[in-house]
Amino acid sequence: MVRIFDTSAVVEIFAGNRLLMELLDQIHDGYLVGALPANAMSGAQAVMGAPASHWAPILALPGVHTIPVTDHNALEIGMIAAPRTIYHPVYESLINPLMTAQVLHEAIMMNGSIVTKVPEAYGGHDVSVISVN
Repeated sequence: MVRIFDTSAVVEIFAGNRLLMELLDQIHDGYLVGALPANAMSGAQAVMGAPASHWAPILALPGVHTIPVTDHNALEIGMIAAPRTIYHPVYESLINPLMTAQVLHEAIMMNGSIVTKVPEAYGGHDVSVISVN
């Protein structure tokens, strides 16, 4: 099973959220796969400004995979993001339209569950969402 982390979930990892620590343990032990979309990582970094050394333990975990924005998925992400550029949630720094669109795209492509603190950002889509509130 795949868990795709959005910006809000990544920020919560760095805050030591208990549920997310348990998810990381399950990823480490091979029960789950963790996906970190590039837009979620850059959004979290913009909010936190963490040194690269703080990212290293998370990125080095077995079962954690980063997902770049490629030329192929950039076009699909842009199409998903288009309506969100007008109507996106209040949590702009945590849920920006391009990050939300990449997370949705990856959840659909990998048949995974989105991990987020802002589940309403993914309403209206046929995806599984795990709230870390």
